[in-house]
Amino acid sequence: MAENIENNGCSQRDSAEHEGSSPNTIESYRTAMNKYLDFSCNELKIGLASYSFQHSSKELLEKYLERMETEGN
Repeated sequence: MAENIENNGCSQRDSAEHEGSSPNTIESYRTAMNKYLDFSCNELKIGLASYSFQHSSKELLEKYLERMETEGN
């Protein structure tokens, strides 16, 4: 689901705020966000089109971080 976040996950207005950001940093953030979205959708057994950040919870984020710590990137 690498296509989850397009245009660095930013609107055109937001992109201007990140103008000085390293392209590697932006790509890293995009990759991390896509991994979290993939994990969340798999855990919740929903498709990406059905997902909203209202589905997120402290418990889900903690489970994701635990998985990242034990399994790596």
